Amino acid sequence: MKYELARLGVPSDSITDAGIPVDPAFMNRKDRGELRRAHGLKATSPVILLMAGWSFRASAVERMIDHLSMVDGDFQLIVLAGRNRELYERVKAKQSREPRIASVFEFIDFVEDLMRLSDILISKPGGITTAESLAAGLPMIVVDPIPGQEEANSDYILENGAGLKARSLEGLVFKIGRLVADPARLAYMRENIGKIARPDAAFSIADGIARSLSPTSKGASAQSQKAFMDEE
Repeated sequence: MKYELARLGVPSDSITDAGIPVDPAFMNRKDRGELRRAHGLKATSPVILLMAGWSFRASAVERMIDHLSMVDGDFQLIVLAGRNRELYERVKAKQSREPRIASVFEFIDFVEDLMRLSDILISKPGGITTAESLAAGLPMIVVDPIPGQEEANSDYILENGAGLKARSLEGLVFKIGRLVADPARLAYMRENIGKIARPDAAFSIADGIARSLSPTSKGASAQSQKAFMDEE
């Protein structure tokens, strides 16, 4: 985006390459083991977070979960249904038949915790979801990106080695199976994510605004950031 704006004639000193702002809670480095224990999850089994909600039809998510049952090896699946009550109820009904479905949630206010404790995210690459997953250091398997913004986000993830793309349910099964069996590859993806993540984007944007208003305001957001971290 920075280069596109410059190409359109926006002065470079008017562009702040800060990233998409996310909740500052993503800046907190929480212990994954403690988070898993708090949610009743096993420490040694990979955790897959499937974020659905209104982005998917309930029937599509059910098919996705049915196909994940074909993956060999142990894993723990968390499904986030958001405000999609139908999806929540249908996945809950599946839980008794598929023991690897560890948890099903509706709308929650602790997404950052679920991302922190997870090993793989399955999701559409919306702007906020992508920024949050990067801030949490969570590799993503991209599914069904819409043309335009989500395709661009998908390209960014793939080009930076921060995730994979599944073009079909069979492809999803194959790629999940490979990642579950290859912790070293997941670690490599996390390392790549660390190079592009912007968990402090909100403070960087605030600092840019403060500097544009008054040169004496430089560093104001750094003080706010420190204050936030001290409160936490």
